[in-house]
Amino acid sequence: MQHNTPTQPAFHHDDEIDLFELVANIWKQKWLVVIVTAITLFLGGAYAFLSTPTYQASAQLEIPLDSSLKDLQSLHNFKGLDTNTLFKTYLQSLSSNDVKTRFIGQAPDAFKADLGQDPDPQKQLEGFNERLSLGIPKRDDKSAYELDTPVISLTASSATAATSALNAYLDQANRYLHDKLQDDYNASRASTLRLLDERIELLTKTEAMKREAQITQLEEQHQLQVEQVEDQLKARRYQYNQTLNDRVQRLQEALKIATQLDIKRPSTLSQQGRQAGSPRVEINADIRSNQDPLYLRGTDFLNAELTQLQARPETFIEDGRIRELEAKLVELETNREIEILKARTDDAEFSQKIQDLKAEQVDIMTEQFPDNLQLAFTNGPVVASPDPIKPKKALILALSIVLGGMLGVMIALIRAAVRNRNASSKA
Repeated sequence: MQHNTPTQPAFHHDDEIDLFELVANIWKQKWLVVIVTAITLFLGGAYAFLSTPTYQASAQLEIPLDSSLKDLQSLHNFKGLDTNTLFKTYLQSLSSNDVKTRFIGQAPDAFKADLGQDPDPQKQLEGFNERLSLGIPKRDDKSAYELDTPVISLTASSATAATSALNAYLDQANRYLHDKLQDDYNASRASTLRLLDERIELLTKTEAMKREAQITQLEEQHQLQVEQVEDQLKARRYQYNQTLNDRVQRLQEALKIATQLDIKRPSTLSQQGRQAGSPRVEINADIRSNQDPLYLRGTDFLNAELTQLQARPETFIEDGRIRELEAKLVELETNREIEILKARTDDAEFSQKIQDLKAEQVDIMTEQFPDNLQLAFTNGPVVASPDPIKPKKALILALSIVLGGMLGVMIALIRAAVRNRNASSKA
């Protein structure tokens, strides 16, 4: 029985890499490696020394002091403004394209060359964004800016240009923030005054309606009072007339009796009894009557009184209460409270709420946005590096030597491999 033995792969001497041979091949072409390295070094050095250097100016940003907000916080719509909120608004201004566009249009002459000659505003904005760096802590809490210090940097072809450009940009952001705060204040001021006018107008109409309702209520009360006095006067006059008629009727009856008894002059029951010879009548009359009857006054007196009563004018009334009621009616012909309410021309003067709103309106109208508002958002002046941040000459030269050497070695190895292959083919 035969067993198939696996065939072992054959190893040849040519497949092995001889490091000594590689080093020898590189050494044989050492001048090639040196030349390639030198060329690379020359190119790197040319770039490092001939390219336009880039300088960087930077400034540390900080939250302004609380004392700097006193002028703003005195205004009605900025009473709750705090430094963190204002600083956040300033950082947003620094990142605003409006601020950048304004700055590009007013950039210092030393910096305009760095923006390029492209007239396209979008291209100029992109170029400026490449040179501007704003390190803002990306946190949601308001206290983030108390823990981290944002830094703004700007690069230019010279330290002077970078410094002047960054100072100008910060000034532009400050003016933009000032204008934005002033625009917000003016808009809020106009809106608040308009709302106050509307509230004052509404409250004035409400006060006018209240006054009309009060006048109506007072007129109803006044009319009711007049009618009640008229009813009392009417009843009192009726009572008085009835009393007067009763008096006339009694006098007429007494006159008839006196005429029948032939009593012309005033007399008494006693006298009449003696004349009639009947003392019993005197006794009975004295017992049953508290006073002498009217007919005892005699016809002369009765006729005189009756004539006078019948000739009495209707305006002559012997009743003090009736006179009081008539005087009350005369008094009720006018109601001074109603007249004063109807004559009122400005209901707002009698409303404390309206007066308070008007006082608030006057306070807002007399407010003035501070033109000399000074807000410091930088911790110290703008600082520019004395040395360019790029190109980094030492790093470029070192990389040129390393990369040049590697390239030279690679070329040398490739040449050696090609020669060995050609030699093998000829053999």
